[in-house]
Amino acid sequence: MKLRSALFAALPVLSLQVTPAHAADWFELGRMKFYTGAEAGVYSGKADLGGRNTIGPFNNTGSDSAFSGFGGVNTGLDYDRYGLNASYRYYGTTGISVRNGGARNYKTDSGAQVLMLSATYKFFVQDRWDIYAGPGVGFAFTDVKTNDGIVRGSATQTNVALQGELGAHYKLDDRLTLTSGLRYVDMGKTSFRLRDSTNAAGGTFDNKLTTAEWFGGLQYSFD
Repeated sequence: MKLRSALFAALPVLSLQVTPAHAADWFELGRMKFYTGAEAGVYSGKADLGGRNTIGPFNNTGSDSAFSGFGGVNTGLDYDRYGLNASYRYYGTTGISVRNGGARNYKTDSGAQVLMLSATYKFFVQDRWDIYAGPGVGFAFTDVKTNDGIVRGSATQTNVALQGELGAHYKLDDRLTLTSGLRYVDMGKTSFRLRDSTNAAGGTFDNKLTTAEWFGGLQYSFD
């Protein structure tokens, strides 16, 4: 995915080169800024299928994507060009349809909630605005269900989630800052067993969910 490649290629190497003689000057509590905020946006959720339908029989292959919205809250701190952010996001359900290897389609609904911890670096800074990038790691709580008319299944699962983010800040005043950017999130693979209408085993189903997101938000600084 082009967005994924661009985001991760833009992630800077977060390293600090501070000599002992200047360590005290580098770290000053007064330069640390705490904030809280909220965001909302739209995302394209892509599902890559896997597993095997034993009633077919055939392997579950193919992928599809659909758009939905999301919203969340965050809190964090900035120190000079460096930042640390903790966030919670709720993703609306996406509905996709993928040919199941036979004559039917898997109708699959996917939703998620994400807890994420990310590190950022402002690599371009002007008077009122900056551009930043950074990686993140956290947990995705996925909720997936599928049905092809013969077999069906569902699961809620907790996966390790990874993200890359590229965005910008614009300071409205000393307290309020607008945020906007692009984000790619890998929410891992959700797996469960398939059953037919008699509850007989029908195989396994894998749903690997990734998202490409645009977001906008507002932050309030406590400094």
